[in-house]
Amino acid sequence: MLLRVQFGGEHKYIKLSELTFDTFLKEGASQSSPCSVTSDDTVILNFSMCDDEEASPVGASQPKSHVAKALIGKILTSRPGGERIMQEYGKTKSLTDATRRQMMNIFAAEMTETHGTSPPKSVRVMYAQGIVALFPYLEDPFSQHGYEHYYDPESGSGYLAWRLKTIQRKSSEERCGSVSRSPKDRTRFQTPVW
Repeated sequence: MLLRVQFGGEHKYIKLSELTFDTFLKEGASQSSPCSVTSDDTVILNFSMCDDEEASPVGASQPKSHVAKALIGKILTSRPGGERIMQEYGKTKSLTDATRRQMMNIFAAEMTETHGTSPPKSVRVMYAQGIVALFPYLEDPFSQHGYEHYYDPESGSGYLAWRLKTIQRKSSEERCGSVSRSPKDRTRFQTPVW
């Protein structure tokens, strides 16, 4: 975890493997100017959690998660129902199951319109990254990257993957169904009325 802190009038980033006060003090004191802090000292901190990517120097190219976040935001603001999803998240910092399903429908529709019914893994990953970048409280703290429940490239599973598979299956059924239901087939299988 990367924390952005202000300590002794100095802004800096501290990387912690676990968030405990002792770990913070150890890392913070070792990275700061000649200043000693013990666990008996009173320290008042204002800190915010951030991604490793946010610590990149000014002028560096825009990180992928920021591009993905912008894409997801643009899709939601341009699609019917997207604003309601953003409002619900803004109020509750979560989404109901019905709202999450609606969000997955919106993203799957956008993906299939833009990239066909089998979008590349990189596109699926970008959407998943964008979802947790735009909605940080929806991130899964127990997965490696936090977005795997939306799309996991290793297993090919997740909400987006399942929705895309449903679209692919229905599309395939429609193609197969329309071939077998041609007018010639219908007359061939009808029983004659005598």
